[in-house]
Amino acid sequence: MTAMVSYAIFRILVQPGAPENIAPPLAVKPPPAPDSQPAPPPPSETRALHAPYAYAPGDASPSPYIAFPPVVVGPPARAGVRFGLAAGVGYIAPYRCTSCVRFQGGGVGLALDLGGTLRPDVAIVGGVAATLIPFADHTTGSLFEVLVGVQYWLRDRIWIRGGFGFAQLLMAKDTQGDRPEETIWKQDAFGIHGATGWELFPRRTTFAMDVQLRTLVFLSGAVVTAGLTLLFGVSWH
Repeated sequence: MTAMVSYAIFRILVQPGAPENIAPPLAVKPPPAPDSQPAPPPPSETRALHAPYAYAPGDASPSPYIAFPPVVVGPPARAGVRFGLAAGVGYIAPYRCTSCVRFQGGGVGLALDLGGTLRPDVAIVGGVAATLIPFADHTTGSLFEVLVGVQYWLRDRIWIRGGFGFAQLLMAKDTQGDRPEETIWKQDAFGIHGATGWELFPRRTTFAMDVQLRTLVFLSGAVVTAGLTLLFGVSWH
């Protein structure tokens, strides 16, 4: 009896049987390696996190730059000294007077301006201008003006001008050979000047080209007349 009990204990210790009611051990996920990185978020989440940045087409990662609106650079502001030249055609209107030489008609118009800019749309301008009418008898009738005025730009390319000063009507015999020009008749007066102009091209530099229409009212006790010129001009400021 003792031998049988000892043999049974030996079988249990040496060759134990696995109990059927014991569950197998749970599977344990191995820890991640120290140098591994988490998976990136989906592209939609990446764009939501980096909305202020610009993306290239088909690229889920943000570009290394930020998109800014384009910078628009305007024309240079008018400033400093102004200088201008103009040439074209002119006309002197008929007038009535006693003890004077009367002339009228179309001819050549010239102008020279010099002034300074008070602010980008206002300038003080002085200058001289003339309308010359050559005649077949070797005489020339002319209307001269020396005026000062204010020029104002209604818009960037459209301007007007008004002023006053000295004016003169002159009839002279042309120079022939060694004989100098001879004054036949002249009349000085007060002049009122008006002008308008349109710059042909948008300004990119301090240089401008324009078309000008100028008028001068000649006022004296003996003569009242007017001159009109259509000129093509260039100016710098």
